[in-house]
Amino acid sequence: MASKVVQITSAAQFDEVLKSSKVVVADFFATWCAPCHAIAPVFESIATQLARDRAVTFVKIDTDAQKAIAQAYRVTSLPTFVLFRDGAVLDRVQGADPKRLEALVTKLAQEAGAAGAAGASGASDGGAGGETWHGASLPRGYVDLTGHVEVPRCELLNVDAEAGGNSIVKLHTLQITSHPTDEAARPHVIKLFSNSPHNLGFDEAEDTLATQELTLSPADWNDAGTASVSLRFVKFQNINSLVVFVVSAEDGADKVRIDRLRLVGEAGEKRDMGKLEKIGDEPGE
Repeated sequence: MASKVVQITSAAQFDEVLKSSKVVVADFFATWCAPCHAIAPVFESIATQLARDRAVTFVKIDTDAQKAIAQAYRVTSLPTFVLFRDGAVLDRVQGADPKRLEALVTKLAQEAGAAGAAGASGASDGGAGGETWHGASLPRGYVDLTGHVEVPRCELLNVDAEAGGNSIVKLHTLQITSHPTDEAARPHVIKLFSNSPHNLGFDEAEDTLATQELTLSPADWNDAGTASVSLRFVKFQNINSLVVFVVSAEDGADKVRIDRLRLVGEAGEKRDMGKLEKIGDEPGE
């Protein structure tokens, strides 16, 4: 029987796998690593049971041959299993722990199957925050506000064309996930503008005083590639719009990669009042 595990031989191949499969389970290993060899049959067995075309894909990545990939996903111990969903890191298992690995992969595969069965309706109902995403834990007492973003009103300036709120809200934290590549780096300096009457152009954003300016350092990013930044809560009350302006990238890079943004805070009453009807429309009134 042919193996269900894909051997990754280049960063380009791995990027293509992440784009083409909803769930990807990556085994980062080395040929000299004894625990890697010990758990390899278990990984192969799980792949045989759960791999599904374009839904759940299992890959092996030799960290000695693919050092750039290992570095990009901060693999520091072996074996390390990284679980991706829709191209973003969802979870990871470090060490030869077959029970935890199988439990996580099985759960993820079941979710992928349910999402596939839901089809387009699931995608439309999920909104900006409908997918399960664990970039970083939420601050105690606050909720994910991403689902309140009015996607049709969003605008992205200077976007790479080839790259893949209905309530009164108060923002407490901004979480940014970024997995740098050879061509694109993580953001370094970011300006935030709240309740701007229009989307700011680059020149205007450069010259306008920001509601808050963030400077991210390497220490701000966790193992999942996510930076969790606390906002000045008093300045982000009753938010109806948020402009995120990336001023610069790490190490002066020309391109910035942002995989996902999560807005964390408090959601209040709905602003949409619904249809207003005139009193006295009924017969006899």
